[in-house]
Amino acid sequence: MKKILRSLPLLLCIIVCFTGCSKNLDLALPAHEPLLVLNGVFHPDSVFMVDLSSNNPMSSNQDFPSVTNASAKLFRNGQFLTDLHHSKDGIYKAQIKPQALEQYQIKVTAPDFPPISATSNVPSLPVVEQVIASVSNPRDPVFSGKEVNVSLKLEDGPAEENFYFLQAYTYATDHLGKTYTKFITVSFISPDEYNFQRDARYFFSDKVLKAESTKLILHLETDPSDTTILQIARITPEYYKYGKTFNEHHYADHNINKTAVFNNVQNGLGLFAGYNAITISIKP
Repeated sequence: MKKILRSLPLLLCIIVCFTGCSKNLDLALPAHEPLLVLNGVFHPDSVFMVDLSSNNPMSSNQDFPSVTNASAKLFRNGQFLTDLHHSKDGIYKAQIKPQALEQYQIKVTAPDFPPISATSNVPSLPVVEQVIASVSNPRDPVFSGKEVNVSLKLEDGPAEENFYFLQAYTYATDHLGKTYTKFITVSFISPDEYNFQRDARYFFSDKVLKAESTKLILHLETDPSDTTILQIARITPEYYKYGKTFNEHHYADHNINKTAVFNNVQNGLGLFAGYNAITISIKP
């Protein structure tokens, strides 16, 4: 008991030191230059549309504020094509659809920001043949009913590395009678892998295919009585790198070893990239 009493002053001293030295610190984070953030993914089935915003201070958790007073100009193969006009909430549009195998550049200026530019292109359409759909048992034995298997041949050119995404969806009706897009889970049976997934899109490169002409076998978690849309897109390297690094950054643990998200906007941030897709109606 005496030994414990002799230790009390030391214990109290330690407690006072730790609690007395505790203090809330307001760290003055260094200011950073305001930059334009441009995001625009384009394809031949839709007109050009980009989203313009500005970056936030490091300490802010707010969404990037929209930029509505910018001048955005579009070029094709180095020649001026048209202006993109502000629609709403930082969305700029041009009533022109991109064309396959053409190079596009966008240049943007706005007050209080350095001018930005970005360049990309629309790849050629993927070549898909021999599409066969069949009714399948569900891969998860917990579920009853039937699902769908799809086999197809994807022709991949040998000249350069190619990048793709695929997604599947049906059209469903909600309780108010409104039609919406219902995305379908896809499993790769052969080859048995893809590179990464972002939202409902499954991304892969032709390194997964391992051949110029590859048979893909996919399992779709969908009712065979529904018509399912399978979309297969050839995408630019910029789009692939952005999606890959975005996933790696987003899923890194506790902000440790965060991967920098790919950016192809000069003097700014964001993505300007194209893709070209085919859609296939699936109903066994």
